[in-house]
Amino acid sequence: MKIDNLIIDFGGVLYDIAPNETLALFSNYGSKQLNYSDLADMQIFKDYETGSISSLEFIGSIRKIFAIDNIISNEIITAAWNKTLVGIFDNSIETLKTLKKRYNLALLSNTNELHYLHFMPHCQELFSIFDRCFFSHQIDMRKPNTDIYKHVISNMGYKSCNTTFIDDSEANIIGAQEAGLHTFHITPDTCLSDYLHTV
Repeated sequence: MKIDNLIIDFGGVLYDIAPNETLALFSNYGSKQLNYSDLADMQIFKDYETGSISSLEFIGSIRKIFAIDNIISNEIITAAWNKTLVGIFDNSIETLKTLKKRYNLALLSNTNELHYLHFMPHCQELFSIFDRCFFSHQIDMRKPNTDIYKHVISNMGYKSCNTTFIDDSEANIIGAQEAGLHTFHITPDTCLSDYLHTV
């Protein structure tokens, strides 16, 4: 089956992220340490990525999780949270423009309000290459739940049989496969431009 459509992840595929930078700051401000997988598995993290709780509620939860004293302001916690966001990978825009010549493109990202407000101003050129961008906190669902892939497929008028999903998370790849999509897994040894050599 000919592939006509690509659904592409944002963080870790097009945009460099460093969540350990954030976790180190939270640990310094408080008295507890967690790794990223521990935090990502918490319901509060999932609720924030689906827009179920406000940024203020999320910050309050971070205070409790890491035992951060009130002497540390919400602005400092927000800045630490955004330390995860490094910047657009050097080849992302060029690669997307090349892919755009051959495919319909949609972006699908698990993200949250604070991160969105931080990266959006300097990602306008990148996002403009896509036919449409889907952000989890705006559509009340997140990867790897199959509903979010079906939502994108339906809204874009795609067919799963001629659509490939590209992500750096194995769990998200499995979710897409369960939704009937072809997949391409970005690993530490690969990048988005490597997809061009597979077709």
